[in-house]
Amino acid sequence: MTFESHGVMRIFRARPKPGDEDAFALLLATESVALVRDRPGCQGWFAAGPADGEYLFVTLWCDELAVRTFAGERWQESVLPAGYSDLLESHSVQHVSVFSSSVFDFGGGLSD
Repeated sequence: MTFESHGVMRIFRARPKPGDEDAFALLLATESVALVRDRPGCQGWFAAGPADGEYLFVTLWCDELAVRTFAGERWQESVLPAGYSDLLESHSVQHVSVFSSSVFDFGGGLSD
């Protein structure tokens, strides 16, 4: 059995500096959303946290080309809008294939 990919999940993880959690959460809910809201290929997003001091901004994309178009040549690195770096101790980004979702209809699932 193989899993057919139906999109890409981009997972941005960030740990704000102590005392900057609220300011960073506000940036995620406003600036990060504004960055992806009308981007071609972006199928949705989630801003979440904190969990053990870490916040997530997860975006769902129709394919890798859409992610590359959004993030540019260095698409495997975090996209940090102005003001983010000053608030963060650490950050990372990860990409995974989506093969099933109860939130978005990617038109598939498991295949033989």
